[in-house]
Amino acid sequence: MKPPLIRRRFASARRQRGGVVLYSTMVLLLIGLVIGAAVGRGAFVQTKVASNFYDRQIAFQIAQAALRVGEAQVQGSADGPAGFRDCTASAPKPCPPNPFTDDASPINNVSTEEFDFRPNPGALPDHPPQYVVEYLGSFPVAAPDQPVGSNYGTGGSTQADFYRITARSSAPGDGRAVVTLQSVYQR
Repeated sequence: MKPPLIRRRFASARRQRGGVVLYSTMVLLLIGLVIGAAVGRGAFVQTKVASNFYDRQIAFQIAQAALRVGEAQVQGSADGPAGFRDCTASAPKPCPPNPFTDDASPINNVSTEEFDFRPNPGALPDHPPQYVVEYLGSFPVAAPDQPVGSNYGTGGSTQADFYRITARSSAPGDGRAVVTLQSVYQR
């Protein structure tokens, strides 16, 4: 004997609902999986950004230390301009803006004894920091007692030697951030 018509309709509706529930559950699980993957990728990218920022900050501090070593070399030089590359207007070869791209530039490596990097000694790059000192020439400068805004080069001025010091945190190629800094130093 057949079950009553009402029972057959409910059984058919239950089977259809079971398929819809299974389908909607699978869709919700898939959406949750996609959201979870996006969150995981975002966290990974944020970690990489923080790591790169840290490397950049360390490289900046190392380049600053190399710049100070170059300034100390200029200050302590007994030879004056003779000990550095000539980049004056009368120089036989013009000096490029970035001396690290020129083979004629005397690149000096900073030894680890010349600067102390206490915050994190393991953060030092594989290659040592480097600097180049270039002599720019002798120019008139205002005497210390000359008022601000007065015409330089007139009475009360003196001559001073100017040097361009370019430093970089390390030689490129070790996969870490490389920071290049320049300063003009008056002696």
